[in-house]
Amino acid sequence: MVAIIERTDFTTQRVPAPMSKEAIRETVGVLGVVASLLFVGLEIRQSTAVARGQTRQELEAMNQAWLAQITADPSYSDLWYRAWIAGGQIAPDEEYRAAMMMTQFMRRLENIYFQHAEGLVDDSALRSYGLQDIGVFFAMERFQEWWIEKQWRQRFHPEFVQFVEGQATP
Repeated sequence: MVAIIERTDFTTQRVPAPMSKEAIRETVGVLGVVASLLFVGLEIRQSTAVARGQTRQELEAMNQAWLAQITADPSYSDLWYRAWIAGGQIAPDEEYRAAMMMTQFMRRLENIYFQHAEGLVDDSALRSYGLQDIGVFFAMERFQEWWIEKQWRQRFHPEFVQFVEGQATP
């Protein structure tokens, strides 16, 4: 609302009327809502950063446990190398153990894959934790037998299976 005031010099001047108490309350309320939304936005941003950091830390801990397991037990390391790196012969009684080793390895990669899909880790996690190596494994006859013929792939999420099979070199 604007009040019109006549001055003694015969000019008129428009002077804003004072705001009503109700208008002041509404303005303060709107400013409070805006401030609250800004605060919530900052909190979400900080929470997201914390979640990403925690996820990366958990992935690193999982990776360290995997590496410790391989290096701490020479028989485990030897079987992993013969079965999945060198592609050599393994005894029939080692087949199941080798399959469990690869299952554990692939579960680790599946976890990383989904953390990436959720946006909790960036592309560098896919590289630094070994997802680029899936194509190398997929080229191995033993891996294909384990994954396809023995149908271990059915134990993994369909999206991850599709990702793994997309890494196969033709």
